[in-house]
Amino acid sequence: MFYAVQIDALLPSIDLLNWMINEINKDIEKSIKCNIKLGIAVGMVFTNNHQPI
Repeated sequence: MFYAVQIDALLPSIDLLNWMINEINKDIEKSIKCNIKLGIAVGMVFTNNHQPI
């Protein structure tokens, strides 16, 4: 998954992604009954706003 946000929304979006991953992991644990857990990694790329990603 690729998720891009403006820098001023970075910390709230990380909280949102953390909540989403926790909910997905709960659903996986309930339906599959295994210890498979998803995780997230966060990185930054600085770009010129006038150039497409």
